Amino acid sequence: MKHIYRKTKAPVNWRKALTLGILFLALAFTGLAQGRRETAAGARFRERATMTASSAKAVRAKTSSRTLRTGEYASQPRNAQEFSWNETTNAWGLGYLHAYTFNTAGLLVEDHVTQADNSNFARFVTAYDSHDNLTEDLQYYWEGGAWLLYNGYKEAYTYDNDQLTQAISEFHKNGVWSNSIKRVFNYNPEGHLVDITEYGWDINAWVVEDRTVFEYAAGSNQPASITYQEWDENAWVNSERETDLVWHNFDDVDLSNEDTWQFVTDTYQEWRNNAWVNVMKQTTAYQTSGSFVTVAEEWENGGWRQAYRFSETLNDKGNLTLRVEETWKNGAWVVENGFKYNRTYDSNGHMSEVVFQRWEPASEGSSQGTYVNQDRYVYSNFQVVLASGDELVPSAWRVYPNPTVNSFSVKMEQNSGGTATVVSLTGQTLFTVTLAKTAEEQEINIAHLPSGTYLLQIVSKAGVRSQKIVKL
Repeated sequence: MKHIYRKTKAPVNWRKALTLGILFLALAFTGLAQGRRETAAGARFRERATMTASSAKAVRAKTSSRTLRTGEYASQPRNAQEFSWNETTNAWGLGYLHAYTFNTAGLLVEDHVTQADNSNFARFVTAYDSHDNLTEDLQYYWEGGAWLLYNGYKEAYTYDNDQLTQAISEFHKNGVWSNSIKRVFNYNPEGHLVDITEYGWDINAWVVEDRTVFEYAAGSNQPASITYQEWDENAWVNSERETDLVWHNFDDVDLSNEDTWQFVTDTYQEWRNNAWVNVMKQTTAYQTSGSFVTVAEEWENGGWRQAYRFSETLNDKGNLTLRVEETWKNGAWVVENGFKYNRTYDSNGHMSEVVFQRWEPASEGSSQGTYVNQDRYVYSNFQVVLASGDELVPSAWRVYPNPTVNSFSVKMEQNSGGTATVVSLTGQTLFTVTLAKTAEEQEINIAHLPSGTYLLQIVSKAGVRSQKIVKL
């Protein structure tokens, strides 16, 4: 199960933040009405156990990003066609073409988006550090014959003996980079994380704002509660907490990264009149496949009552196939939002197609409804990006001239041979050339190709390298 980040923390992926949408729940409205700002536990409960008003296209984008950015697969698609469903014609219409580039860890580092006529539209560029943390997430649009940085996010991580000690984030806005959030991580002598202090950037200085405190039972390395505090008048003031925690697969949890937190049980409380007050609790049942069902209860009149249910179903390949959000009404669960991911795999086990569908109720408030088409991705040109059991060795190489008229040369420092494949932006393999092991430089002729942009893919023992080639 995924969790969102604290309100004051910049999300690791700004696109992910967009996909979460506006979060609806009476609890949220009550908090706003009382002048309380949304903080840690509240925000997380909104996403984990309540309805989200995100669109099907937004959820599609989130899932597509998750599918391509895990780095878990030995093969990844180099190209995709993106279709949208036309309700008037009841047919799929081609909207965009995607050309993907991955690093040697199998992580997506660029999504070059062109329109159906192959004209430039957008580029999504990402970078990672040696711990596979996302350090840059940049969004470019093609305007006036050049790429314009429309939005961006950076985060710099500092480690001491492999423990994260600091993270500083920046946002790109109005053409400039600005500091956003600084988080400082503190540990006890046993190496357990005890608190995370967050600072906001105010004009020219960092100002302390919030703190997350982890409390452990004696002899345990698993937090029994997590308290969120605000800095007010030179003192820490309690705000919210999650208590009675029972963790799921704690060995896979990184406490410095909320995205890895998974609970079997979790009670959310707020600090009111110098006492902790029950607000909501959730119980989650997990399956070995990664599927889960979370039931959330609200505290009302001195007791718990069922309120929300949230479930995700994964197939035997670990891919999400169904996401359903429900409310308890008149003694029954009623679907509020639902998203289906109909996946097709080829004979090699590659996911060759995903059809995204959203739940459409028969009428307002009805428990009856159906899933309707929304978007469709067709993936192609799968290439190996992770060596099976072998560590990939970085390989310095250069392609020149680029742009070119008739040919270009490939020069590699580590001469291990391999293949060079020229692919169209629609995913069609045009031709492949064998790179000789004895040659440090090899010329490739593309005089026979029409003018345009192509993708060059070099596969060697060092892994896969990709670069766009412009034919004049």
